[in-house]
Amino acid sequence: LCNFTNAKLQGAQMVRSHLADCDFSDANLENLLLEGAQIDKTKFQRANLRGVNLRGSEMLSPEFSHADLRESNLSLISCIESNFDDADLREAYFTGSELSFCSFSQAQLTKTRFTRAVLGRCNFSQAKLKYTVFPGAYFYETIWTNGKKLGTGFVSAPKNRTVHLPRG
Repeated sequence: LCNFTNAKLQGAQMVRSHLADCDFSDANLENLLLEGAQIDKTKFQRANLRGVNLRGSEMLSPEFSHADLRESNLSLISCIESNFDDADLREAYFTGSELSFCSFSQAQLTKTRFTRAVLGRCNFSQAKLKYTVFPGAYFYETIWTNGKKLGTGFVSAPKNRTVHLPRG
C-alpha cells in the first residue's frame, strides 16, 4: 500500500512502474510519464492527470472518477474494470486500446478519440460525446448515452470523419 493523497508530482517520470493498491486521490500529477506501467486497484479520484502519458500500460480496476485526464495519452492500454465516471477526458486519445467492463458514465468525452479501440461491455450512459470519434473501433455489449445497448459491431469511417452512433 502506498498513499500519495494530495501529492504534487507534476512532470514526474514513473516509466514501467508497478502501482498496486495505491491512492493518488486529489494529487497533482499533471504531465506525469507513466508509460508501460502496471496499475492494479489504484485510486486517482479527483486527481489532476492532465496531459498524463499512460501509453502501453496495463490496468486492473483503477479508479479515475472525477479525475482530470484532458489531453492524455491512453493509447495501447489494456484496461479492465476501470471507473472513469464523471471524469474529464476531453481531447484524450485511446488509440488501439482494449477496454473491458469500463464505465464512462457522465464523463466529459468531447473530442476524445477511440481510434481502433476495442470496447467490451463498457458503459457510456449520460456521457458527453460531442465530436467524439471511434474510427475503426470494435464494440461488444456497450451501453450508450441513450441507455441502448449496442450488441457487437465494428465502426469504420473514412479518415478524419466523425462516426455517428445509433440513436434510440
